[in-house]
Amino acid sequence: MLRGESGPSGPRPIGLGPRRRVPPLRTDRDYEKMVVQTRKTLREAAPRPSQASRATQSKRRRRPKASGEPDTEEEPQEERDRLQLPLSPPRVGGGNLPGGARQYSPRRPRHLTAQNCLPPGVAASPSFLHRYRFLHRVLQQLGEKVHVLQTRRFWGRRTLGIAAFVGILHWIHLITLFENDRHFSHLSSLEREMTFRTEMGLYYSYFKTIIEAPSFLEGLWMIMNDRLTEYPLVINTVKRFHLYPEILSNLCLFKGLGDPACFYVGVIFILNGLMMGLFFIYGAYLSGTQLGGIITVLCYFFNHGEATRVMWTPPLRESFSYPFLVLQMCVLTLILRTSNTNRRHYIALCVSNVAFMLPWQFAQFILFTQFLWARISTRLLASSLET
Repeated sequence: MLRGESGPSGPRPIGLGPRRRVPPLRTDRDYEKMVVQTRKTLREAAPRPSQASRATQSKRRRRPKASGEPDTEEEPQEERDRLQLPLSPPRVGGGNLPGGARQYSPRRPRHLTAQNCLPPGVAASPSFLHRYRFLHRVLQQLGEKVHVLQTRRFWGRRTLGIAAFVGILHWIHLITLFENDRHFSHLSSLEREMTFRTEMGLYYSYFKTIIEAPSFLEGLWMIMNDRLTEYPLVINTVKRFHLYPEILSNLCLFKGLGDPACFYVGVIFILNGLMMGLFFIYGAYLSGTQLGGIITVLCYFFNHGEATRVMWTPPLRESFSYPFLVLQMCVLTLILRTSNTNRRHYIALCVSNVAFMLPWQFAQFILFTQFLWARISTRLLASSLET
């Protein structure tokens, strides 16, 4: 208190105003008690921890406190790091939900029980198996009927007519290309024979030897006992040079039909025209529609220069063998796609293979490639069925 001015009743104290109540300072002991009570309240409100959490709590170390202070638990560093990691994707509100919200628990995998799966007794029951066998038989009969309908539609007159038209078109196309290149019809007989260069002239010379012989058998004996090709050796040129097409062409040749060179070339072009009709039938059979055959023919025409060279070199051996290869592929596909094959299919397959191998010395390599691919595809199909 300060002394003030003197008044009639003595000195008057000068006041500093009304005194404010200063709240007493809380000690550390009271604060820790409040913390312990808050923790107890949160523990009672929170759900009971699992046994795994209890096991981890037992591993916690206790830190001794001062005298009179309650013991507090101290979590190990590994436990605190594990709890701080996010166990689930962030929830609404950033995961800070009031009231001690439970942590996110991953969804448990669903276990198959006897209620949600088919019992083995039911699957092995005769009624269950009979039901699926009946369905399999119905689908099999339906597939057979569809195949019969496709076969009937495929072997119609329209399909065979289109095949004949395509064959004639290819035959005319080959004749036109050969005529534009050689002017074959405007040449004399000697000039036509001179147009057969390299081995083409060799093959034609044996064809002409059989024609000029007194009889067919004498001409055949002359080419089977040839002394001119590899003099002084006597060789069988029919076996050495695969002259079977020339022998068959001589059987079909009649005197007075015209120039032998024109007939020789014309037989080759007719054979390759039939090959185009076989291509149409093959494509139509594989696709089940006539459109597939037309697409096959168009692809062949667009790649005609890479697919054949018969229009430039008619007497070569592959010009006679190529049509029989297409026939062999058609018969082989027919045998593989039909279940009820008879003896006629196998006879046709044997005849086409022989006709393909006789004229061409490299035919066995193509058949080996075909056989190798058939074996590989069979192995792959068997392994896929086993798995």
